[in-house]
Amino acid sequence: MSCVSHRIKESVLKEILLTDIREQAENAVLNRSRMRELLIRQTGCGDPGGAPHKDAARRLAELNDKAAKLYEDRVTGVITADTFTRLLGETETERETLENRMAELESSGAERKRKIADIELWLDAITSRPEIEDVDRALLDELVERIEVGAVTKKESGEKRRDVSIYYSFDG
Repeated sequence: MSCVSHRIKESVLKEILLTDIREQAENAVLNRSRMRELLIRQTGCGDPGGAPHKDAARRLAELNDKAAKLYEDRVTGVITADTFTRLLGETETERETLENRMAELESSGAERKRKIADIELWLDAITSRPEIEDVDRALLDELVERIEVGAVTKKESGEKRRDVSIYYSFDG
């Protein structure tokens, strides 16, 4: 059931959709790489996380070297058993934290790749229809996630206005 104030004629909605889809298709055809980068930023998958992963890997190598040095110092008697146990525990705790962080970074990297692949599929779909004549269910199913129709608002001039938001399906 819909509110009366949120109703919109099908012909008006189709015209809004057709205009917007044509605009998106034209932008994608004219400058696909620019649109791709814009969509990547909008979906929040623009940061590959490469530097934090490299920093964590470097620090993990340092910790492994530190643990080896601690064993050597303990065997040669440079440090006491209590000091060895405490320092090795601290090193192991930091190592485990870093390994967990690296796993999170790798997981987010896989999610980023999936989102970028979804964007590429969406761009392929929208650019494969340079001359869209009509909006039908198949087109909407492929390109649009959802459509939100806002309530009618009146300006001081008496002009009526309604917001229509189109959410495209390039993110999943």
